Amino acid sequence: MRRKRRGFAPAGGRKEWPITAWVCLLCSLLLLWSAALPLLGCGGKEKEAATEEEAVEEKPTEGGEEAKPEIPVEEEEEESSVLPESGGATEFKLQNQSIGSGGVMTNLQLTDIYWQDHGDFFRIVFEYRRKDGKDPDQVPNVSTFYGGVPGNEEYWNIYIHPNDILIGDMKVPTFAAEGVPVSLGNPIVQTMERVPTADTENVAFLVKCTYNPAHPGISSRPHRLRYQTHPMRIMVDILKY
Repeated sequence: MRRKRRGFAPAGGRKEWPITAWVCLLCSLLLLWSAALPLLGCGGKEKEAATEEEAVEEKPTEGGEEAKPEIPVEEEEEESSVLPESGGATEFKLQNQSIGSGGVMTNLQLTDIYWQDHGDFFRIVFEYRRKDGKDPDQVPNVSTFYGGVPGNEEYWNIYIHPNDILIGDMKVPTFAAEGVPVSLGNPIVQTMERVPTADTENVAFLVKCTYNPAHPGISSRPHRLRYQTHPMRIMVDILKY
């Protein structure tokens, strides 16, 4: 006679797991879950922490330095370009001279030339206007030199060159003809004439003074260049002694 095995035999001939087997399987799953849970939690926290640090960290500049807040810079006020009412040389010199901005101004006209005796010196005035009728905002370019050859200058003859003025820009009828002396009415500073030039060259004038054989080249007319504004004028002052 056979002994019967302990346990339960399911219908259909299948064997069922004992209760102890199910308990062991459940415990194993719980252990695996407990071991995996910290790993899943750490990854999430590290990622979150990294995100917070990136948000706090300042973005570096191209040079590797940290960006700094820009400080607004106050713009400096432009220096005033208002021209003084008068200026130029204060001393009389027996040498070539010049005055003005240095560059040729193409929008100028020479509108008048006049002269006056000032006691110790004689003044010849060149008055300017812009072609639009306004007063120039820069000093016209004028140069002077004594005639003759180097080492033998004729210090009693002075050439005046308004370098910004061509023939068509000179609006003074008194000097319309070239090479014609105009009397200045002074016994020392006697005449002025327009020197012959081409139409494409700046106009030039020659002032002839008396020649003193007792003092040639020494007291023979030192001069200076000055200007005044409103209207714009270049003044050639010629010393009389």
